[in-house]
Amino acid sequence: MAEIVPAILSDNKKEFKKWLILASQFSKRIQIDIVDGKFAPFLGVLCQPCVKKYSKTNFLEAHIMIENPESQIKFYQKLGFKKIILHYKALINAKKYLANHSRISIALNPDEPVEILKPYFKNIETVLIMGVMPGQMGQKFIPETIDKIRQLRQLSDTIEIEVDGGVNQETIGEIVKTGADIVIAGSAIFGAGDPKENFEKLNNRLITKFT
Repeated sequence: MAEIVPAILSDNKKEFKKWLILASQFSKRIQIDIVDGKFAPFLGVLCQPCVKKYSKTNFLEAHIMIENPESQIKFYQKLGFKKIILHYKALINAKKYLANHSRISIALNPDEPVEILKPYFKNIETVLIMGVMPGQMGQKFIPETIDKIRQLRQLSDTIEIEVDGGVNQETIGEIVKTGADIVIAGSAIFGAGDPKENFEKLNNRLITKFT
């Protein structure tokens, strides 16, 4: 069964720390969204001491939505992130980067077809398919995302597929049924109510859907 991973995106360090502490209590894997306000229309914060601390006990992955992300990879690795996801559109020379690196984790915006990655599948470990435009929580899931998940799964049965954006009780079933391995949930967990209860409700939705 697919794994649900909480995503943290905040412009407030106290809130960031609070959400990371909470998420660490109910999920071993957590995604941190890092946005520079240029590549995407939101300026997020990053509590570096918090990341260093919780990277020792949890699998933290960085979803980097910044300009020229390849120049910052070593910095985020030193903070303790186990996986660093770069946006295809943000790379200065995406084709060159994909051709010359291995175990890459790459994100595609809604307007980018999966075919652009096909020549580099042997170098790609994870593809994150965006179900919304990057940088803002609470957006409505773009239905065409389902076709992209299906297409990528048909092209590769080894690449890990993550889906991020617009995940909720209504969309998660079809996302997983189509082939997603990892489902990223932000506002569905942290938007309203108790985050742990929201996380459990999403998990129960999957259990009900696939058992």
